[in-house]
Amino acid sequence: MIGRRPAVFAAGLYAWSSWSLSMSRWAFPATLDHLLVLAAVGLVWRALGPARAGAPVTKHGIAALALAGLLGGLATYAYHTGRIAPLALAVVASIRLGVHGVSWRRALPGLAIAAVVGLLTMAPLIWYIASDIEGYNRRVGNVSVFDSNDLTTRKPLGLFLQNVARYGLMWHIEGEGNGRHHMPAAPMLDPFSGLLLALGLLAAFDMALRRRGMLALLAFWLIYFIPGVLSGNAPHAMRSLGTLAPACALAGLGLTILNDSLRTTRLRRMLPVALLTLSLAFNVWLYFGVMRVAPQVYGEFDLSETAAGRIVQAADRADVAVFMPAELIDTDTVRYLSYRSPVNELERDPVPAEGPALILLPPQASVEARNAALAALGPEAVAIEPAPRTPDGTQPLLVIFGRGEAARDVVTP
Repeated sequence: MIGRRPAVFAAGLYAWSSWSLSMSRWAFPATLDHLLVLAAVGLVWRALGPARAGAPVTKHGIAALALAGLLGGLATYAYHTGRIAPLALAVVASIRLGVHGVSWRRALPGLAIAAVVGLLTMAPLIWYIASDIEGYNRRVGNVSVFDSNDLTTRKPLGLFLQNVARYGLMWHIEGEGNGRHHMPAAPMLDPFSGLLLALGLLAAFDMALRRRGMLALLAFWLIYFIPGVLSGNAPHAMRSLGTLAPACALAGLGLTILNDSLRTTRLRRMLPVALLTLSLAFNVWLYFGVMRVAPQVYGEFDLSETAAGRIVQAADRADVAVFMPAELIDTDTVRYLSYRSPVNELERDPVPAEGPALILLPPQASVEARNAALAALGPEAVAIEPAPRTPDGTQPLLVIFGRGEAARDVVTP
């Protein structure tokens, strides 16, 4: 769609983008949505490529379109934004075929097969929507601009225009504010990718009427703004994740154009390496450096509960009894991580008089609760240090008391 070299540059920019790293490493389903959609777009673009006048789409092309229909249908299950996949694929296919009836006639069998496969794939979701439209729309309705509790801009049109401005500024000025999704308020692109995006965007608009690939890329990019601008909390990194790949493609185009404008071969070789290296270094510094120890990022996650669940898993393997207060056991994270591993409720289950044992308390546990834990473990009880701490090392995640060497090894192997 944009050429081999820009695509390779785009792949690199996408792979190490702090936004992409955040979403991928935290396993958000939106990442699967766009993996499926991008693969489907590639199949559609290749299958509907130029052919001899009047020649139908080849068998391989029809198979590719069927697979695209399957992938597009699967994308609708991944996340709310995935339900826009059929629209995105339809627009890309329309731009690829153009306005000539001959192209549409030769492609019609393949398009029909793709539509049937897509509809069959989506049939369970369609059945659910038909059976419970209120349940289907519950989450979407709660975050829509048509159901906003904004006290300053209550009209949907006002919120929509406000969102358009925020999404326009998120690339270079101010990004997502939620630490679960990205570094709060940091632009969604590094300064070097941001500069290249601006150059590529100007070039793509200039070439859009002459090259269908550029027009399709711009259309695909704009379509995936729809879930974000029609909902609250703008800019929202997960609802707009579909815009990242085309943005990186535009940045890759910008780098190619900038590189081709240089006069000497040496500069042409050095510029891509320099800019890509600077982009990589900035994203590594932001994600693995700043975000790793930023309280506004790690504070969005269940750190104490995760540490407790991991200790339960290790204690199960070492045959060490674990006791926790009910308030910790009943959290979703501990219940998930301790699945099939025995956990004893401190207020209900008696601590055995012998054998290795651990008592885990939340960091805000009172002095009375700590003294009671020591008394329950008996004269051999000790406070186990170092206990797990926050990523910046300043705060304990748990207060841990143990008895026996095996219990200490579970916490500090």
